[in-house]
Amino acid sequence: MRNFKEIQEILGTPPDVKKIYLIGCTGAGKTSLVQHIIGSKKHGFPVTSQRRTTIAPTEYVIQKNIPYKTTIILKNKNDVLFAIEELIQGAILKAKQDNSVIEDIIFELEQSPDDRFKLNQMVSSDTFSKIANDIITNVLPPIQAKDINDETLLSNSFIKSEIDKIVAEILAEIEENFKIACKNTHTPFSNETLVIENIDNKDEFILKTKKLLSHDFGSISILAEYIRIEGDLLVDWLDPSLEFLLIDGEGIGHSLGEKRDTLSARHYNYFNYCNSIVLIDDANDPFAAGGHGAIEGIFLNGYQEKFKLVFSKTDKLEQTDQNAYFRRNLNNLRNALKQDDIDFKEENKDTFKLNALDDKTINEESKKSIQRLLTNINSSKEKIQSL
Repeated sequence: MRNFKEIQEILGTPPDVKKIYLIGCTGAGKTSLVQHIIGSKKHGFPVTSQRRTTIAPTEYVIQKNIPYKTTIILKNKNDVLFAIEELIQGAILKAKQDNSVIEDIIFELEQSPDDRFKLNQMVSSDTFSKIANDIITNVLPPIQAKDINDETLLSNSFIKSEIDKIVAEILAEIEENFKIACKNTHTPFSNETLVIENIDNKDEFILKTKKLLSHDFGSISILAEYIRIEGDLLVDWLDPSLEFLLIDGEGIGHSLGEKRDTLSARHYNYFNYCNSIVLIDDANDPFAAGGHGAIEGIFLNGYQEKFKLVFSKTDKLEQTDQNAYFRRNLNNLRNALKQDDIDFKEENKDTFKLNALDDKTINEESKKSIQRLLTNINSSKEKIQSL
């Protein structure tokens, strides 16, 4: 896996505009906000759901008078092989359990437990059925005959050779489907970036990008490591003079190994890189999941001047006096942060409220909040650190 500096070197220097990093728990509404900012909600792009959706950090370079262009950095072959092997190992361990059925084995093969690697986007159900049957027919009997336990299972030479055969079969299908998706214009697992360009129509450009990066079968999103999408993407109800770079990354707690109350180190590269850090938190349960930990990490490490707080899903609040509700929650957070000597000064008036982000047409109240947020960021003077 490439580090942040290597990725930026591949992509090249972005324009001299304000850089904004969106952070928040999975499902808080980061990607929905992006949809409204670039006016792509009608196309369902980027893909959103209540599950872990953003599987590759994506930059949106929003600037007037630049051509539409999508650049996709693909994962290294070894990273993909490792992910496939993990799924196969999990399927074999599942098959070894008593009362396991073929559907259980297929379920283990289709995608990783944290939804980050969805193999069923590039491998057919027929292939999964065949592999599951092969595991039951060819792999299980020797395991049972030799009484191989879970600890020695994956170090057994026979099992390893069977896993290698399955990996090769899956990889061949991925490579074939990749060529189909890219119309044989790109070689899978090369060091070259995959580029979409020379399209003048915004809708056509978004739909072509979506086709490659959707969660439908035949997309290549599981192979994407990092994405940059650029062009005159700003929706027409926002101030046309706004220009910025927006980064939508994996949500807090996206990986099951990441604690929701502790901010992962992967976020800090973006904190250094960006002028503003926008935390999007669910108004119905503010600071209960990863929001509290994110604020601790931001403030303890000296990024408080870059911090902006957005409350999403305010339309679902069952509060007569919403302002009083937000003031109470902010005050409770302030008192909790005092225990770590964090001077949290954000008041309700400093926050931004968004509602009904899932609707195809955003209402005027949310439009004004988004305009105010972006205008505030564009006029700010936060400094960024070099990579």
